[in-house]
Amino acid sequence: MVAEGLIAPHQKAVMVAKTYFFGEHFNLLEFREEDGDLLGYYSDIGTPLVKTEDGYLMTDWFLDIWMKLDGVLLELDIDEFEEAISKNLLSSLEVDQARSTFARLIEEVKNGIYPYAYL
Repeated sequence: MVAEGLIAPHQKAVMVAKTYFFGEHFNLLEFREEDGDLLGYYSDIGTPLVKTEDGYLMTDWFLDIWMKLDGVLLELDIDEFEEAISKNLLSSLEVDQARSTFARLIEEVKNGIYPYAYL
């Protein structure tokens, strides 16, 4: 996370709380330091959580966001998403849903909704 510039070099993420949703096309992760201090919020865009015979499953659609504590939002892995599209790894419905969810979360950050409405 340091190498990607998501957290400062002196910080270390040692705890991650993951929230998955059955009706949303993203998950929500909280990264914390050893003392419990929050480092930021991260979401993978993908399928809603589904129960399977073996447990639970969410399929990642490549797009991600990271929200710093100061409210700055980083839009991540757009290049991976575009590459997946070029390789036909996602259906047109999945591409549309991923783009729509990505745009919605960006707007929700601007309006102070994400991540707080989902915690």
